[in-house]
Amino acid sequence: MSKTIRLTYLFDPLCGWCYGAAPAIETLMQQDDITVTALPSGLFAGAGAFPMNAGFAAHAWQADQRIAQLTGQTFSEIYRKNVLESGAGKSIPARPTWP
Repeated sequence: MSKTIRLTYLFDPLCGWCYGAAPAIETLMQQDDITVTALPSGLFAGAGAFPMNAGFAAHAWQADQRIAQLTGQTFSEIYRKNVLESGAGKSIPARPTWP
């Protein structure tokens, strides 16, 4: 008798490593004997929220390039402009904005 493995995956939609791991998580989700519950969380929510500034955006982009080298996941210029650079001077939301 086969047992089902239950995996709870806590992820941050803004985390480069979570994005880099997406293909592996998708593979797990396709397995018949594994049930994955994906729960979005937030590294930058609540007390962790801080202003998104040019310095952090540059740091995040550099880290994202390293993640891309290691995982093969591509971080686009659209992401860079619309996520990292568009928030310069604005706070990252303390509460996630997904439905």
